[in-house]
Amino acid sequence: MDACDIMDAFTPPGLIVFMSKPQTVSIPRDDDSSPPRRWAILMLVLATTLLYLPSLGAEMLFDDLTGIVPEQLDDVLRNPWMLLHDSRAVVTLSFALNHAATGMSSAGFRAVNVTIHMLAGLTLMGLIRRLASREQVRARIVVSPDVLAPVAALLWLVHPVQTESVTYLIQRAESLMGLFYLLTLYLIVRGSETPEPGSPRPWASRYGYPLAVAACAVGMITKQVMIAAPLMALLMDRVFLASSWREMARRRAGLYAALLACWLMLFWGGFYTLLIPGPAVSETLPGAAAGFQTAGVTPMQYLLTQPAVVLHYLRLCFWPTPLCLDYGLKPLQVQMLWPGIAPAITLWGAVIAVTITGITALIAAIRRRSILGFLGVWFLLILAPTSSFVPIADLVFEHRMYLSLAAPMALAAWAIPRAVRSRKLTRPAGVALVATLVIVLGLLAVLRNRDYASNLTMWRDVTLKQPANARAWFNLGLALTESGRGDNAEDALNQAMKLEPHADVLSLRGHVRLQRGDIAGAIADHTAAIALNPSYIAAYNNRGIALQMAGRYDEAVADHTRAIELAPNDPGASFNRASAWIALRRWPNAISDLNQVLRLDPRNAQAIRRITEVRDALRRERE
Repeated sequence: MDACDIMDAFTPPGLIVFMSKPQTVSIPRDDDSSPPRRWAILMLVLATTLLYLPSLGAEMLFDDLTGIVPEQLDDVLRNPWMLLHDSRAVVTLSFALNHAATGMSSAGFRAVNVTIHMLAGLTLMGLIRRLASREQVRARIVVSPDVLAPVAALLWLVHPVQTESVTYLIQRAESLMGLFYLLTLYLIVRGSETPEPGSPRPWASRYGYPLAVAACAVGMITKQVMIAAPLMALLMDRVFLASSWREMARRRAGLYAALLACWLMLFWGGFYTLLIPGPAVSETLPGAAAGFQTAGVTPMQYLLTQPAVVLHYLRLCFWPTPLCLDYGLKPLQVQMLWPGIAPAITLWGAVIAVTITGITALIAAIRRRSILGFLGVWFLLILAPTSSFVPIADLVFEHRMYLSLAAPMALAAWAIPRAVRSRKLTRPAGVALVATLVIVLGLLAVLRNRDYASNLTMWRDVTLKQPANARAWFNLGLALTESGRGDNAEDALNQAMKLEPHADVLSLRGHVRLQRGDIAGAIADHTAAIALNPSYIAAYNNRGIALQMAGRYDEAVADHTRAIELAPNDPGASFNRASAWIALRRWPNAISDLNQVLRLDPRNAQAIRRITEVRDALRRERE
């Protein structure tokens, strides 16, 4: 792998356009033992491992805590039919198998995430290498595929934006979907090739198409962003593989019929709301403890916000700082992505810019077979399911860029050698420039992974970057409470209440106040939480505990009774009411509740001990 390969890359100026007439395609032999391939694979594997190895022991955070629950994962393995009701069945199954193999070790889950990311990077390298090896492409870009593909894949692998899809465990859904997405395209390219005599893997040409359909179908029940894959395959075919639509129809009509049929998999688990959106959507925001709601957002309101979001994503591709786990933005706050710019300019300017860019890229890709147009469509089309007109509770999440990022990284792999040549720099300067960029991106990724070390460090980071995010202040308060810093937790929760009064915030603040002995304040907070959410089970339970501490046992019984009515299978509510009955010396009632606890949880040691004590007290009283 010589530096001159980098120096000679992409010499023609302007858009890269294919010739319109059919051409003979020369397919390289897929020899895995060749030194460039071997060292390129080793480089990508080592870079990914070294980058993410220090973060393996980071804590679970945010919706990791509600999405990766051991009891639920055990249920999946005991009853796999449950997966038929899960629109992300592949992700759930992967977590269940992970749990069976490594327990609830975050390092075990994260090691699998890193492996998936690594495989996706290798598949991306293979895809780029195959496309760049087409005779008509090589004639235009004049670069060795064994240089171009590893550079683009390496930049994609080490980019700090990818940390949210790798280090943040629950976003395995994004990276796993990305792997199946890339496999679908790679297998289509392999299936379109006629191998040279003696090729070591003729299976790819023979079975590439059916395997591509299988990868597409599995991807659809991994994450529904996969919906764009058949369309991307069509565009890739038209730009890189076929000289006309007629040729595509003649050679691969059956393939695309099967790929489009994979859309039926979106109905797996009842996922029909994506295809038939209502006039307004309201969705619970993700979070381990913050069940915040966002007001209904119409498709038009959501659509008008997304161009500014897409431009924000594009900026992060080339200037990946600051990164934020939870922006917490609502539609009317989208201008906060671009502080200092008038909201109207931000909104309408972004709408015009993104619309014109998208249309231009699509026309160029189809009519002129432009590689740059294809990259533009790649970036926008993959974002479309989350950045179009279908309202989603959160306007911005960086993990949505996981696969879209491949387009700007491929563009960077094109631009670097071109810039080196135009400046007439020495050949080693090209290698040094690539190495510097990789090191800078890698260091930024390492620094970003440090924020994932604990819930406390992450939520401090989020509140610093998004101080108007009420959910972030709530989660910071929760993290401080769990770390035994209740006083600081109350300050964070007070800030959350100023931004957005919410029952979860009030209930947690009541818990914090009770811990430091402020019984009256705790009762007041839980009462306010119940006023906001009359079906809030935890608030009834916690207020009942506070009332017991205040000696108001009859009121405590009423609260625990209401909690039992709302959650009859919750042993905690029955145990708490039994404690109130004991204080009132109502022994039969206490025994009845404790027996209910043992029916629900036969190994509950506290209930076993208490029921023995209550029976002894009842016997002494009768004597």
